[in-house]
Amino acid sequence: MFQANSKHIASVLAIDPGRAKCGFAVVNAQMQVLHCETAAIIDFETVLARLLDVYQPAAVAVGNGTGSREITKLIRERCPNNAVVKVDESHTTLEARKLWHELHPARGLRRLMPKCLRTPDGPCDDLTAVVIAHRYWRNSLAETSASNKNSEGNNCETRPLSP
Repeated sequence: MFQANSKHIASVLAIDPGRAKCGFAVVNAQMQVLHCETAAIIDFETVLARLLDVYQPAAVAVGNGTGSREITKLIRERCPNNAVVKVDESHTTLEARKLWHELHPARGLRRLMPKCLRTPDGPCDDLTAVVIAHRYWRNSLAETSASNKNSEGNNCETRPLSP
């Protein structure tokens, strides 16, 4: 679906872990999706190694839902140099479904069908990983903004205004 062939410095590899399959997405700081795919859990290490090699992300964001403990442990063992960040995964499937509807607008008579009856024709784990990446970047930007506000003016001397 989304693909880019060049290396991007400010990107995050987001993973939606699961028991049978995992969603992968590489998203840069401008919220652009560089790559996303869904892979069987048996192919996890191969896909992980390929994406880390191609994109060299700044961090790996892992959803904290089903299978996250095992996946996080595996990532830390295989890639000790990458920062691994757990991201709250609650309601990401619903957000992924909304994203699917945006990417696949109804055409023809299907426009008359309610969205709740139009479902994806396959797994959306890759889009769930995109949502996890977006949450990672929002949290990261919020933390940066908060730390900038806290440090603002700390080195400034306050003096009364002269009359």
